[in-house]
Amino acid sequence: MKNHRPSRAAAIATFTISVLVAACSWPGRAVDDAPENATMKPSVTYLHLLRHTPMFTQLDTFQLRWTIERSREWEARPGTVVSTFSPCKMAKA
Repeated sequence: MKNHRPSRAAAIATFTISVLVAACSWPGRAVDDAPENATMKPSVTYLHLLRHTPMFTQLDTFQLRWTIERSREWEARPGTVVSTFSPCKMAKA
């Protein structure tokens, strides 16, 4: 019987996605929260598309589903800044 425990690669992928989601949503917000002005909006992650994404090509179907269940995908318009980091701001906090 195959072990259905997520592999290290799936755990790393989920962690990476979680960090990106946190970085995208933590410090900033859109200037105007009206839906038509939103800079990012939730999107659907499709298994068959994720399977062809370079970071996920080594995962099997179970691992891909596990990753999808524990992550969120966001759609951003071209030119949208999804994350910024200022070490100086962090040091002052």
